[in-house]
Amino acid sequence: MSRANTYRVDPLYVKMTTPRDIGGSTLPSVQQMFGNLSLTSQFKVSMFLGGATGEQDNKLIKYLSDCGITNDSSKTLTYDFMCAEAVLPGATFDVGEESGSRQGIIERFPNRRVYSDFNLTFYVDNEYNIIRLFEEWMNFINPINRRSGPQTAQDSGQVGFEDRFNHFRFRYPDQYKRIISITKFERDFLVNPNNPNSPTKNQNLLTYQFIDAFPTNITALPLSYEGSTITKTTINFSYTRYTTIKHAGVEMSPNTPRPKDPANPDKPTPPYKSGNPAIDNAINSYSNKQPSPYFDQNSVNKLGFPAGTSLGIGNG
Repeated sequence: MSRANTYRVDPLYVKMTTPRDIGGSTLPSVQQMFGNLSLTSQFKVSMFLGGATGEQDNKLIKYLSDCGITNDSSKTLTYDFMCAEAVLPGATFDVGEESGSRQGIIERFPNRRVYSDFNLTFYVDNEYNIIRLFEEWMNFINPINRRSGPQTAQDSGQVGFEDRFNHFRFRYPDQYKRIISITKFERDFLVNPNNPNSPTKNQNLLTYQFIDAFPTNITALPLSYEGSTITKTTINFSYTRYTTIKHAGVEMSPNTPRPKDPANPDKPTPPYKSGNPAIDNAINSYSNKQPSPYFDQNSVNKLGFPAGTSLGIGNG
């Protein structure tokens, strides 16, 4: 009785434009296999700066808002898009060796998963909010203290903390660790790219969610008179672990559950109008991918706007 060879290396070639039949299976053509490769320039970083994930996390969000960094919802939305480069971490196992149990054999077993840091590089705006965002995040982690008490949030930064006897104290980790995500998508996400109001396709997305992330290093920022270039800064992040999520074209956020209206699950979503373009665009972009037109103040806060952002006049 013959047995199929599991380790056969054929077929050795594929056709350029037409699929090839291989023993009842269809082998895609070269055009099909290599015509839809992923591009490195299509990704989106989400730091969820407009919404807190818990009572402790709210302290960081409020601190950044009081520093004048996330108090403007329209600017807060732009910080994610200022990311110029992102490096996804690899997956690594620590491996232990067992020798001598079997003569002449050294066996290796994974015993711990190692999560390496990830880096994000941002363009720096002319108001330096990107630099201040991460400087103040690190100041919040390790605030400077003086005789009158610890550093408090202020728009002017660390004014009044020049005394050489000032000292630092760290906060509890729950107060400064957050979720950050990096979503990979492809450029053909619009149904009709020539239409500015075109809906998005339900394409596959891959999201890395980094749990308990926080900045550990702001790399040196070189400045020079020898020719001007766009200023960029690179931030190193540490985290506990990450999860990978494959999903359809829906906003992935740990702070944003899908709203549903049981009474009208198929009702089309009307355009939202509040008088604030940033809020309108975010809500309409989000609601077009959801099965419900219902949004309340809590939904707006979870979409990435600071607490207290007004909804305006509502739908219609």
